Amino acid sequence: MMNTDTDQMSKSEGKVLESTLALIKSNALHLAEEIEKEIIQRDLTIAKKKTVRLNEEQCIDFYMDMARSASFDQVVRQLSSGEAIAMVLEGRRAIGTWKNIIQKLDNAPFENYHQLHVDKECLHASDDYFKARREIQFIFPEVQLVPWNEEVQHYLQEEVIPTMSRALEELARTNPIDPLVNVIFNAKLFFSFFIHRNGLQAGFGDTILREANLPLLTIIK
Repeated sequence: MMNTDTDQMSKSEGKVLESTLALIKSNALHLAEEIEKEIIQRDLTIAKKKTVRLNEEQCIDFYMDMARSASFDQVVRQLSSGEAIAMVLEGRRAIGTWKNIIQKLDNAPFENYHQLHVDKECLHASDDYFKARREIQFIFPEVQLVPWNEEVQHYLQEEVIPTMSRALEELARTNPIDPLVNVIFNAKLFFSFFIHRNGLQAGFGDTILREANLPLLTIIK
């Protein structure tokens, strides 16, 4: 794997931000500067960046989760055909934001003829939180990722607990009989919505509670 490394790892003032892997493949390298501008305009930080050249075997390993997909051979050929720019992107909801950027660039001809257009097949985005961690370690093995339970606890404190607190207050106002029971009953539905909104895997809410050792009553107190 050839690489030209530009290390811009952000400290984020102690805050744990979501990270994702972004790839600009060989047939879009001429648009890399404009793509990076789009990334920065969406309040994402390019924490790590380097040029890589993956051989076919490495690409097969990288896309191992797609092995049974009809497009597997195509994506392996495309990524192994030349150099690519690899980036670790950081920010709030970075996984979903980068996916949205790719969708916007792919849809540009249909929305605004003058917008930058990049075919989505020329870019790569991590599907979810767990794949992002795996792919970052694959391309940037030197990166020391924050232990995932610490990331989850920070995420809960910053994103989940404030929302659930507001929900509890609203339930207490509209149904004062036993709002706590209502919140517990609807916790699964809440996690399903939150997980879908943030591009996480199904069952992530259960994993949060199990792996981070955070009982539900601790989350909603």
